[in-house]
Amino acid sequence: MNWSMVKSLIFKDWYFQRTAILLAFAGGAVSLGIVCIGGQASFTIGLILLVTVMVMISAMTVMGNVLGERENQTLPFVMSLPISYLEYTTSKILGNCSSSFPSG
Repeated sequence: MNWSMVKSLIFKDWYFQRTAILLAFAGGAVSLGIVCIGGQASFTIGLILLVTVMVMISAMTVMGNVLGERENQTLPFVMSLPISYLEYTTSKILGNCSSSFPSG
């Protein structure tokens, strides 16, 4: 498997989704701050906010990557690269899964 190409494709996806990832990181930090305030109500509100941020960034990165590739017509170019379907799929899965972790 061509790991350098997979890594480059992951970085490409992160680059296109950098705003959403940074906003999710900020939302995760705010929600963890609310959890740390103390008390049952702030813990519940912070936890609900954290789960909401994680679900939203997961959905947004997948949709954003698919729509971005269709809109910019980058999929034919990427598929002309010397990679297999397995490597392309691996880069998409790893890129989208790892972009969800900054919020948590």
